Amino acid sequence: MGEDTTDAIEVSEESALVVDATHRGGSNFIVHLIDLKTGNKKHLINEQGSFDGRIIAHVTPGQYVFNVVYDREYTLEPTDINPGETHEPPVRMSDHDYAVLPVELGSPVRVELAAQTDSNVILHMKNALGETVDHIFNERGPGEFATTITTEGLALFYLQMVDEWELSIESF
Repeated sequence: MGEDTTDAIEVSEESALVVDATHRGGSNFIVHLIDLKTGNKKHLINEQGSFDGRIIAHVTPGQYVFNVVYDREYTLEPTDINPGETHEPPVRMSDHDYAVLPVELGSPVRVELAAQTDSNVILHMKNALGETVDHIFNERGPGEFATTITTEGLALFYLQMVDEWELSIESF
């Protein structure tokens, strides 16, 4: 097991910080984002074994470091949400780790999530700044989960789970 603190990154404005992360180990992979001015720590990842996903956090201007606990090679790549990645319903996506899916909502939508995992199934809806607007699902898998959302504007659907899943967002 190792522990690492990354070089500082500078955030110039309040925003959603999106990070692509990988870990090729067999033990815990834990990532915290630490605000160097306040010392506040945001928990981003705590997974067992290999990991390949995208995480998101609301940040304000300042300097931040990542504190990482790992047992093998890992990567953390801060990135922006590309406006070209924004989708409009209907949207279907499937993967096997954490994900961030930007969707422009203009009318009520039905959100369906099928998960093949024995662990937690967590889906949050965040705004363009990465602030949590709604906790859509926080269930124990495996299973199929569905709800209706009436919010308009850009929504960042943040799925926190490992194992295979499929997300569907359909307009009424």
